[in-house]
Amino acid sequence: MAGKRFEVLLTPEDRYEVEIVTDRGQVTQFTIRYDAYLQGAWHAIVIFDNHGGHAHQHLMDPITGKGEPRTIPLDLKEAVTYAIYKIQAMWEGWREQYKRRLQGGEPDLL
Repeated sequence: MAGKRFEVLLTPEDRYEVEIVTDRGQVTQFTIRYDAYLQGAWHAIVIFDNHGGHAHQHLMDPITGKGEPRTIPLDLKEAVTYAIYKIQAMWEGWREQYKRRLQGGEPDLL
């Protein structure tokens, strides 16, 4: 088993982190997390992972600290690619939604 971990800065206040474990070239475990620096602290905004056996996404709520899992119906290698693409495409909207909710607003359905 081999593991890789790296971080990508989108801005000085936005980043995503990728952790992948492979076995014989096949993805066996992954976590990809988009974080934003808001109100003096780093917050996990969206987490993609396969904990529990299948790929899913958690859009985190700053009030509850939880994110309901949404299943990603892809194999693990495809799910990793999808997660990175989705973060690169959606991070600004997710940041604004989370920021509004952090300030007491109602959640959006992104």
